[in-house]
Amino acid sequence: YGEAVTWHMRHALAGEYPHIGIDISKALIARGGLTPPTMTSIKRDDDKLMLEWTTAKPIVGSGSDYLRLVGLLVDQPVAFELDVFAQRQHQTASTTIGWGDSKIHLWAFYLDSRTGEVSDSVYLGVC
Repeated sequence: YGEAVTWHMRHALAGEYPHIGIDISKALIARGGLTPPTMTSIKRDDDKLMLEWTTAKPIVGSGSDYLRLVGLLVDQPVAFELDVFAQRQHQTASTTIGWGDSKIHLWAFYLDSRTGEVSDSVYLGVC
């Protein structure tokens, strides 16, 4: 916990005293040694989200890593994980968001199902 707070205080704060806040685009949800995702396409159609990515070589890790998504509602302090069951080499995934037409901040990272290792998260923007 302390390491996460320190990292965000050093890298994700924006503004000047007394109006300081977190720059959401710089926030990390996960931090680790796996190669992070490189998204090439993110599309939202109502409550469905479609993603495509490239697989960089060389891949750091065991090759059994899965894409994970975390969302944060723009207008409410609610964070949630989206179910995506796609391995890195699939390079495409789709999932249901479950929050209607609410705008969400979105992050992606990889989780290795064998070792528990993760990649750094990547901020994907608001969708």
